[in-house]
Amino acid sequence: MCGIAGFITFKNFFLKQKVIQEMLRNQKHRGPDGTSWFGMSDINNFYFIKDNNNININQNLRFAFGCSRLAINDISDLGMQPISSSSEKILVCMNGEIFNFLEIKEKLKNKYNFKTKTDTEVVANAYEEWGAEAFKKFNGQFAIVILDLEKNKVIFVRDRLGIMPLYYFIDDKKFLFSSEVSAITKSLKEKMDLNLDQVARIIALPYKLHNTKNSTLFKRIKQIPPSKYFELDLINGKLEKKSYWNINQFKIIDFSLKELKKKVFETFIDSVKIRLRTDRSFAFLVSGGIDSTAILGCVKKFFKLNPTTFSLDLPDERFNENDSICEVIKELKLDHSFIKLSPEIFIEMLRLYEEKMDLPLATPNAILHMILSNSISSKNINVVLNGVGGDEVFFGYHDHFLYNLYNLKKNKSKYFESEFSSWIKNFKKGEKTFYNFCKYVESDDKKISTDFLSRSGNFDYRGLLKGIEFNEEKLERKLDYTVNEKKINDITKFTIPYSTRMDDYCYFFNSVEARQPFLDHRLVELSLQSSEKFMIRNSFSKVLLRQSLKEFIPKKRRIDKKKIGLNLPFDKWINSNLKLWVHENLGNKESPIFKYIYFKNEKKIIYQHNVNNFNHGLKIWDLCMLNTWLKRNNEFAR
Repeated sequence: MCGIAGFITFKNFFLKQKVIQEMLRNQKHRGPDGTSWFGMSDINNFYFIKDNNNININQNLRFAFGCSRLAINDISDLGMQPISSSSEKILVCMNGEIFNFLEIKEKLKNKYNFKTKTDTEVVANAYEEWGAEAFKKFNGQFAIVILDLEKNKVIFVRDRLGIMPLYYFIDDKKFLFSSEVSAITKSLKEKMDLNLDQVARIIALPYKLHNTKNSTLFKRIKQIPPSKYFELDLINGKLEKKSYWNINQFKIIDFSLKELKKKVFETFIDSVKIRLRTDRSFAFLVSGGIDSTAILGCVKKFFKLNPTTFSLDLPDERFNENDSICEVIKELKLDHSFIKLSPEIFIEMLRLYEEKMDLPLATPNAILHMILSNSISSKNINVVLNGVGGDEVFFGYHDHFLYNLYNLKKNKSKYFESEFSSWIKNFKKGEKTFYNFCKYVESDDKKISTDFLSRSGNFDYRGLLKGIEFNEEKLERKLDYTVNEKKINDITKFTIPYSTRMDDYCYFFNSVEARQPFLDHRLVELSLQSSEKFMIRNSFSKVLLRQSLKEFIPKKRRIDKKKIGLNLPFDKWINSNLKLWVHENLGNKESPIFKYIYFKNEKKIIYQHNVNNFNHGLKIWDLCMLNTWLKRNNEFAR
């Protein structure tokens, strides 16, 4: 796990050694355990540099790539990247993990000579053996760069769900890539055009609709898409884009519940098992929900380990799950740390984040994860497992109940009336909420929100925009999803991309790697092949998960229908502890954001929030974060 970066140049154009040095230095927080890179000069000399020893910053290079390393497997210097295949025809840099590398290595060991205990070396030999077919064999979270010296190609590949980032910039002279956008922008001399469509979406839309097509706030910096790989020809600069997995290919199979439970149980066990592989200490996040609890129960009961766990003690009864967490801790006899959250601690971490921000993160929950990672890192722990993905894969959010009811009604299911009555009774929702939802998803209006139950009351923020043509055609038109369509959209667009980017940036902020057992692609595939009747029943969400993993989840947790989720009283703090911070960003007409929003309209939403007419907390976060980012990137953006 690390921060990777590099460049390729074309047409007798070269970049200096100092460029790769700076790109890696800018990601030192991601990988403090050493910096190394491989490059080729303008006169075809090769270099392998560790920790910038013997560097000639003015030496011209045709290409270079390397990493700032967080040593997770094989913490010796043998793990410094790039790592070559046995034949030395293939060189690999990787950010992330191939969790099943031992199984792949077993298949290759008779043919290839392994010099390290790293998964990166397994990638190099696997690619030499199988080419791009190797990507289908990898189970993990990864962004990989492969230099094929024999074919004069560089291959860029990203994991199926896009858990690990990989950004790139290309023009007719160069291709730059990195784990973070700022490593690219700080290496380019020219100013970059802002992606005004992205700016408009952050201002006008809820966070689930901020990003499109792997874009960033810079028009010409994008991401390698999940489950895709790019092949770049070093001779002519030709770029080919290919795919090795497709989330839309899985169809429902008529499994019995018994069959499914067995498959989910066995797959989950293996998912956790391979994510426990590390030469460093690991810990777990625990909430009052069933996802993190299932992971902990599995580790404790099946693998007989005594996990160290962390939780936040949240100062708001709306979000505090201490009682539920204490039940889990007591039953499983866990070594646990509650981390106190206060406005002062939040603001301290917020200021630190603003100093180093790469791209704006979607919600103020990001700061909570930075606080968690800071505490975990302080205990010399470098790997943490969490329950991210359980809700998306097994259908556990509040709006999933509405989609389940909608599809039962639409398909004239005999179960609709009983499920509808149960939902109203258990969640204190009225019929009007459901029928308004049906009307909303079936309307031809251009949708401004994917979240019918949004805190802001589905407020239309497009009135904030100034000087930007909002692209109405890119707004979502179809929201009447089937259950599987809703899962796929949550996994690929609406929630998981934001959760995994938060995991990546917030934990790497303190050199900690986050792992998500529920995002194992095999569990995703199983869920997409499962009948929707196994997702929600009698007002219980995630029925398949609850039943499959019931031996790992304390009964009181398993039968609890409550859904809270990690959150904080940001909406209240805006009017108190964070009032100065909001004013610093949105109180001065000279702030850069007012090039794109009307000062008068922004003041109106602040007032509405202050008098409790609307909860604009998340939008105020968006605007403050965008303003901070614009200030930080003034020298790079135009």
